[in-house]
Amino acid sequence: IQEPEKEIQLLFGHEYDPNEDKLLLKFVVNFSPKKRSLRTEANLTMKSDITNLEMTKRKVLSLMSSQYDPMGLASPFLVNTKIFYAKLHKYPEYEKDNWDVKFSEEHQKQAITLVKQMIFASENRPTFKRSFKPEGYKMKRLIVFVDASTIALQVVVYALYTSNRKEPVTSLITAKNKITQLTVPRNELQSLLAGHRLALNCIEALEEPIGEVCFLSDSTAVLDSMKETCVSKDIFN
Repeated sequence: IQEPEKEIQLLFGHEYDPNEDKLLLKFVVNFSPKKRSLRTEANLTMKSDITNLEMTKRKVLSLMSSQYDPMGLASPFLVNTKIFYAKLHKYPEYEKDNWDVKFSEEHQKQAITLVKQMIFASENRPTFKRSFKPEGYKMKRLIVFVDASTIALQVVVYALYTSNRKEPVTSLITAKNKITQLTVPRNELQSLLAGHRLALNCIEALEEPIGEVCFLSDSTAVLDSMKETCVSKDIFN
C-alpha cells in the first residue's frame, strides 16, 4: 500500500518536504507596502508585469533583506545583490539618506535583472538534503574553499564522508560572504581568516571527531605570509 504524500512543513524557517527529506530554499520578491507586518499585495511571479517597476535604493535593500538564508547555502547567488547595493553608495546621487531617488537607466536595468533572477529562483527553488551525513558514513575531512576579489570574499565549507563499502560523499555544510572594498591580497587574507572562523564554528556545532581540515585557496599572498622572510607591508599593499 502506497502511503499518501505528506504536506510541506516549516523547519527552522525553511520549508521541509518530508516525502523526500529535503529542505526547500525560499526566495521572496514583494515591494508592496506592509500593513500589520503583512504585505498588502501578492509576491511577484514570472507572470507579473514589472515593466513600470521603478527601482530605488530602498527597494534593492528590501529585495536583499527579504531573503532568509541563515546557513549561507544560497550566499554565492545572493551576493550579486549585495555587490550591486554596495556599489550604489559610490555614486553621489544615491547619498546615504536619499533612499527613494530613481535610478539611472543603467542602474535600473541592472536592478531589474536582479529582480528577475530572484523571481526565477522563487519559482525554481533549490533543494538540499536535510541531513548532510549519509547513513553508515563517518566524517573524515572538512574542506574549506576561500576566495576573494576587490569587492567581496567568499567562504564555502564542505564535509567529506567515507564508508568502508561505498564511494566517498561530499556535502555542503555552510557558506558565508562579505562585501569589502580592500585590495585583493588583503581580501584574500581576510577570506582565510573568515574560513578559519567558520570552520571552527562547524567543528564546535557538529560535535563529531574530524580527521583533518583542508583549506583550498588560489592566493599566493596567503602562502607568502607564511614565510619567515615575509614583510607584512609587501603583502597588504
